Amino acid sequence: HPILLRDFGVNEENKDPHSSCYRSVIINTSKEMPADFKDKRVVIVGCGNSAMDISVELSETASSQVYICVRREPKIEPSNCHPTMKTNFYERLSTGTLIVKPNIAQLNEDGSIEFMDGTKVENVDVVIYATGYQIEFPFLDRDIVCDKEVLKEFDEEYRENLVWLYKRMFPPKYPNIAFIGLVQLIGPIFPLAEMQARYVTSLIRGYIPPHPSIPEMHKEIRERQEFLQKSFYIAARHTIQGYYLPELDYLGCYPHPLQIIRKYGFSLYLKILFGVPNSFQYRLVGRQSWDGADDAIKVYNGCEPSKIKKS
Repeated sequence: HPILLRDFGVNEENKDPHSSCYRSVIINTSKEMPADFKDKRVVIVGCGNSAMDISVELSETASSQVYICVRREPKIEPSNCHPTMKTNFYERLSTGTLIVKPNIAQLNEDGSIEFMDGTKVENVDVVIYATGYQIEFPFLDRDIVCDKEVLKEFDEEYRENLVWLYKRMFPPKYPNIAFIGLVQLIGPIFPLAEMQARYVTSLIRGYIPPHPSIPEMHKEIRERQEFLQKSFYIAARHTIQGYYLPELDYLGCYPHPLQIIRKYGFSLYLKILFGVPNSFQYRLVGRQSWDGADDAIKVYNGCEPSKIKKS
């Protein structure tokens, strides 16, 4: 479910939507500015992907002011947090229609908001919480998603969204259940979800070895969570964090260079190594390979389809 200010002990009114509500309004109005946000002073809490998108869209069309609250002070470390990108975000900052503010200190009944730096914004009409989500499966016991015995090993903030799954998919005590796509990647999610689905079907059909023992699965999951805690700052969203290529390698999907070179030649391997990253490389060899994968890689790297030689 969405994380709202009430989860932090702050009272909120129904008029203050979560980012998912805002996105549904945008979709239903063909990406035009929703009438409820026109000529309004809007404060957006959060600085993730949704917050960036919403703040830019509102600041481009709303005649009033838009503020975006960054809840953490800048602390630049390599791979310390999930990157957020929006090409025209800085352009909106330079025009002054979008202003960055620190975390909220207090919401006042008169419609004003006080921030941690002591500044204050009057007459705020709408607060949008782009604050993320709590991982929850109401139809499943919590013990399935995360073993209750391991929760006490982690800080309270971290354990809120802790997911305890072998290969990012399988609960050790319930290996016949698989969660597909329950990962937040630095990179595209759909290629990984596809490879996870292929892994599950291969496991069912007996193409790959069965799971190791339960203690071994716990050991591997624990090592992975310790790695995440060292790599990223402690936050609920980082319990399912990962990197695109290493996650695919972790599933055993790494396309071996010698196999590719033997079948397609050194030129194609160089395109994979130094060219535009894409998921077609996982369809070159092995089960469920695709005859058009090599041509697709060439097209992605600038080769005109009409100039591809057909064998």
